[in-house]
Amino acid sequence: MFGWVRNLRILKGRLWKAYANQTIREGIKQLIEIAKVKRMCNVCMELNPKYCHRRFITTCLENKGVKIVHIIEKEQRRLDSNFA
Repeated sequence: MFGWVRNLRILKGRLWKAYANQTIREGIKQLIEIAKVKRMCNVCMELNPKYCHRRFITTCLENKGVKIVHIIEKEQRRLDSNFA
């Protein structure tokens, strides 16, 4: 493969990551603004939030001071337990 083609692919990958990161930051910012005035619910069908891909959003929100309440099974004591 030509070097410039490889470099172009690398550049496109970096630009996409920068765009995606900016989009994620803006989305988190919007969620925080909504959480300031309304109650929010982010749902998933995973039994354990540990395995939900939304945990990344939850972590960002928690780090920014948003209170998160997980709805878990009665017998499940911790989010990282292997309750199934």
